[in-house]
Amino acid sequence: MKTSRPTDEASPRNTPAGRPLLSVATAPDSLPLESMTIETIQAEFTAGGLTAESLMRAVQARIAVFEPAYNAFVFLNPDALDQARHIDSRRAAGKPLGPLAGIPVAVKDSVDVAAMPTTCCWDRLAPARGGYGLIPERDAPAVARLRRAGAIIVGKTNTPAFSAAQRTTTSWAGTTYNAVDRRLMPAGSSSGSATAVSAGFAVVGVAEETGGSIQNPAGAQSLVAIRPTFGLTPNTGVAPMAASTRDVVGPHAKSVRDAAWMLDVMAGYTVEDPKTLAGLDRIPQGGYGRDLRPDGLRDKRLGTFGPGWRTEPLSPGIVSQYDRALGQIASLGATMVDDPFKDTPFASYASRLGDLSVLESIIYDFGVYLRRNPSFGVASFAELAQRAGADPFDEGQPLHFMRDHIRSTADASPPDLVEFIAARRWYLAAFGDVMAAHQLDGLVFPQMMAEVPPLVGNAPYLATATQAVNIAGLPGVVVPAGRLAGGSPFALIFIGRPWSEAALLSMAYAYEQGWPSRVTPVLRA
Repeated sequence: MKTSRPTDEASPRNTPAGRPLLSVATAPDSLPLESMTIETIQAEFTAGGLTAESLMRAVQARIAVFEPAYNAFVFLNPDALDQARHIDSRRAAGKPLGPLAGIPVAVKDSVDVAAMPTTCCWDRLAPARGGYGLIPERDAPAVARLRRAGAIIVGKTNTPAFSAAQRTTTSWAGTTYNAVDRRLMPAGSSSGSATAVSAGFAVVGVAEETGGSIQNPAGAQSLVAIRPTFGLTPNTGVAPMAASTRDVVGPHAKSVRDAAWMLDVMAGYTVEDPKTLAGLDRIPQGGYGRDLRPDGLRDKRLGTFGPGWRTEPLSPGIVSQYDRALGQIASLGATMVDDPFKDTPFASYASRLGDLSVLESIIYDFGVYLRRNPSFGVASFAELAQRAGADPFDEGQPLHFMRDHIRSTADASPPDLVEFIAARRWYLAAFGDVMAAHQLDGLVFPQMMAEVPPLVGNAPYLATATQAVNIAGLPGVVVPAGRLAGGSPFALIFIGRPWSEAALLSMAYAYEQGWPSRVTPVLRA
């Protein structure tokens, strides 16, 4: 394995994307970063066997060796080592520390981190490519909460331009690769964060989802993820696709407990995002890790995937692994309820509805986002296009395929959400009726309908639950569940009623403890 030449100071070198990496003293193989969790790291901090600085040096050394082959980042934090030393000095002085003190975190590019560029991964907004720079003067609320908890931002991660749904993550910074297998699709706009966490370039990551971009990269890269109920975590300060209706911010992690700790920090009301008022009394006392027990599946009733939910069939390989996983869950005390949505109009409604335009509010939401940071120097999508020298909806630009679904970019009036609200109301009512009729504690589906597609080719990533959960705003917890015969990661997703994250995490934790199945990547430089 290649290692960095030891040095006392960070020194930049260039990657193919033209971004600086750091050469540091710690050899990248000195810590098992691909498997270390918040829990194990905090235990080492407490025992004195590890410091925040040594951890960050190891992370940066691993990035220096392997990042060029995986391309998870678009920007790295030049102050990360100093921030780690500050944590160590506070620890040595016996000063209070937050629950994530010294933990390296990767943040999706679309999520604002003060003084770090938010490029939306569009070349026209990338200072490194001569684009108009959006440099936020303050953190998104979710990031501010992580920093107050002591987390250290490693850097901003790669995403398709404007997080637009694409089969690969390719931007001005190049293509991000799947950490489990570079030949496989990384699977969604938050795949830079997933790759960073799975590869050990960070311990946990901040992801964001409009239509599957938290859950799909986690499924494809053998990670735990939480797609929270809409409104549980603030999405203010996040370059939006549908901030008024669908966008949610959630964690990528290597364990259920780590994901729960991340949600504890990020969730809850903030005056900056009035939507979060809906979750004011929904956060459990004692936090989301309170009920994580090995017997969390005992006596639970779980609905299974079938044509009543979605008419498209699972691939034979997924069926085989799903049957195995259902047997494992049953062995932990749960009762399976076969396709509880059969004999309901759920699947046919979803088929008629299609995906419903995800751009019902993008023009308005983007204006709200831009005005939050006067340092951006633009206050509307139209002004942004003028400064960038191109309209992202024009032909040849990343959002052109959505042009027919938007109003004029100069129209900043609040969106008409009648169609979307009707769809959400129908989904919530139908979902609630089925859950009540069968006395279900949740659903457990394969996260994907078929094997993770190869990076090269036209096959899409087929998820079982993106449409319904994103329109209805439902929560889901993804947990690794092994590997398919061809090598593709396999994952489950536990889905529940709004605000049921604690119960879903409890069930996912019991599965993880009873049948640990995460695929640990072996990186290639």
